[in-house]
Amino acid sequence: MKKLIMITYLLNGMWCLAQNSISANCNGQPIFNTYNDLSSGKTQVNQVNINITRQTGQNSLSNWKLTARLIQDFSYLNSTVGAQYSALQYNTQYNSSDNPSLINFGAGLFPLNKYTETILVSSTIPLKGNVNRIFSFNLNILGGNQLISVPNGSYQSAYEFKLYEIKGNSDVLVSSYTTTIGNSAGFTINYSGNIANNTIVLQNGADQFNLAFTNANDFVTGKSSTVSKGIKITSDSNYQLSIKSANSVLTSATTSATLPVSILKVGLATSPAINGLTINSPLTLSAIDQVIAIRTAWIPSIEYDLTFYILPNTPGMNVPAATYSTFVYFILTPN
Repeated sequence: MKKLIMITYLLNGMWCLAQNSISANCNGQPIFNTYNDLSSGKTQVNQVNINITRQTGQNSLSNWKLTARLIQDFSYLNSTVGAQYSALQYNTQYNSSDNPSLINFGAGLFPLNKYTETILVSSTIPLKGNVNRIFSFNLNILGGNQLISVPNGSYQSAYEFKLYEIKGNSDVLVSSYTTTIGNSAGFTINYSGNIANNTIVLQNGADQFNLAFTNANDFVTGKSSTVSKGIKITSDSNYQLSIKSANSVLTSATTSATLPVSILKVGLATSPAINGLTINSPLTLSAIDQVIAIRTAWIPSIEYDLTFYILPNTPGMNVPAATYSTFVYFILTPN
């Protein structure tokens, strides 16, 4: 009989310690079908619901917080998109607790990453008595170069949610919940420009251009570098070819000085000229997409001469000696 009484007591004690708990479920993921989607980003409404529950008893929380973190970057095969390109946004809440008060949320985004926890809720509305609160959040995937430069696929991560009791300057972990990769945080890229019969290949050394200014005369005369047949495009569809830089400035690892990317001109050419192909060249490089070539007749494969140059006496180049660089993106958009 003593053993039975002891076992019953321990079980009741464990039940009391586990009263405050969180769980979550996810509803769909954003799908990127167009270049505009990839550039602008997409939102999945009510993508994740976080549930805080509690039964009557001890261990109520009078000051508490709820946090979120992604456990990894969004991954598909050997390609990744950084976790930092995502955010949660409050949508709605459901409350059937003894305390009818609702939690106040701001209208802004809650940026996510894989290194630190983001506070979603910090509240002094007590979690006592019967508690059943559900918070629904939209998942925002930020558009930009990080999506443009990866292949089609299902990019997956997972959420880690934690509930803390705030005691003075300390946070005491009460409950945690991690969702399952594959039915959790993620998105799918299904862009027609990425399919196998649409390819852009930088060849013959065109993956890197160096314009070296070594003396005063170089600034007077300018610098130019051309790679013959440096870019090859194969497509079954008519298309537009766009170009953009990763940033609006050229940066250096050895100085805080920068150069505007607009000092760079880019030229595209074919030899001989091709019917059904319009080339808008030269262009001033920019962080904004610019159409540099349009194909309107069926030509399965085209090789372009690619040139980057800086004009003579270009202003704004009075910066410390260093190597200044940026990435340049070529984007194929099927018509």
